[in-house]
Amino acid sequence: MRISFVGIKGGIGKSIMALMTAKELSNRGYNVLFLDRDLFSFASQIAKVGNSLFSQIAKGEEPKNYFIDIGNLTIVRLFGEGIIFYKDVEEIHRDSKKRDILEKIYEELVKRKDYKFFIVDNPPYVTMKSEVVEHELTMFTKLFPNVEIYRVYLTTDLVEDTETTKKYINELESTSIGKPLGLIVNMSTNKERGINVLRSLLDDRFLVGVVIPFIDELYQFNGRLEDLPIVPQIKEFVNAILNKERKIIS
Repeated sequence: MRISFVGIKGGIGKSIMALMTAKELSNRGYNVLFLDRDLFSFASQIAKVGNSLFSQIAKGEEPKNYFIDIGNLTIVRLFGEGIIFYKDVEEIHRDSKKRDILEKIYEELVKRKDYKFFIVDNPPYVTMKSEVVEHELTMFTKLFPNVEIYRVYLTTDLVEDTETTKKYINELESTSIGKPLGLIVNMSTNKERGINVLRSLLDDRFLVGVVIPFIDELYQFNGRLEDLPIVPQIKEFVNAILNKERKIIS
């Protein structure tokens, strides 16, 4: 199963929620590959992954130190930060040998273990036409044409975020392969309002909705991955995914 975490803007805890989900699945004995496509590489920074796969190939270097194994969890830093990514992609497009090297190493990477879950972190407001999606997803679906692809949406309980998220869901689901799995209202300062936001956005396409309160420890988190706490709502979220149980968690 491949689960992509997406959201309308940065700073709403998308990377942290994706990391917690990956960590919880790995704690339960599953081999999990975390693909960091976020151009800020926040998850990779927490995991102390210093190099990006695309950047090293674009420079003609032998790729190294672009992933780390922590128990059953493997975290991969795919891209360089910001504008560097676009320069790297341009170079790889220009040079067919580098493109071939990228595809070969990517295949070796995603087949290193018998991964049961692929967790994907993304920049804000990605679509199927976004370059970060296009370049990686094309390679993935070629190798794993039968893997189920799902999306988890992140938002807050602010009115403007709710309205934008609704439009984003409709846009992405009308143009993307795969289907929606979950919706997380993060950093909620009022549980009832958070649940109301969930109810306004959820429909039969979604399996599970989650409300997570504002937690200062998570908002400020910059420690080691091993020290990242897993909140009870994410543990329940993982239960719902594994059991295919339709529910709202708060």
